[in-house]
Amino acid sequence: MAKSKKKMFGIIGIGFIALIVILGVVSENYDKEVLGPAQDVKIMNSSNEERIVYFYSEIPDENGEIPTGYFYKFVVQPGETCFDKIHQGRYSYEIWGNNDADLLFEYKNLSILEDSEENDHDYLYIDLSPESFVTVLGINYLYGGGEFAETMSAAVGTDMTKPFIEKIYAGGKAFKLPQIMYDRDLVVDYGEKIPSEISYSKLVYALVPVANTVQNKVEALDAATRYIEANL
Repeated sequence: MAKSKKKMFGIIGIGFIALIVILGVVSENYDKEVLGPAQDVKIMNSSNEERIVYFYSEIPDENGEIPTGYFYKFVVQPGETCFDKIHQGRYSYEIWGNNDADLLFEYKNLSILEDSEENDHDYLYIDLSPESFVTVLGINYLYGGGEFAETMSAAVGTDMTKPFIEKIYAGGKAFKLPQIMYDRDLVVDYGEKIPSEISYSKLVYALVPVANTVQNKVEALDAATRYIEANL
């Protein structure tokens, strides 16, 4: 009798999980059909206060007028990252701080999948801290390099036995990483824990904010490295 109950509960559990998956697929397809394809986004907040970002459509409505209300609003606490989606369109956005009292940054003409019919799961990033740069820091040196890392370093001329900056992005501005990073590499997002072990075949990068007062790449590298090593 006990075995029969366990089996029954197991079947119910599997059915429930399958139902959740089906509902998720149906919901995504419905959103895509009605709202158009969606872009996955990660909205970071490397500041020391709560930040809010509002997205406004720049596409005229059926009356030829630009909508006045915001389409999306994301509230992100300091040191955290928000994961969400933004649907096809062209947007402007505003970043506000000080309890929604101070306008810190404006960006216009952000195109989201305007020429696409498919969802994009390669994240678009925005840091809600215009007073920062976001560095893409190579951190394979933390793992002793590894055979693959050494081979790659020889190919691209990068020393994997110490940290290096692959890219630097301005805080506040939306950006996407080079496609190869989505396809091949491991990217540790801001606020995520650095993994203790990695596959030998992986190049590992971390998104690390630094103050935009750094004067050059050397200073940015020093600040990013100190941040990473203090947060291991």
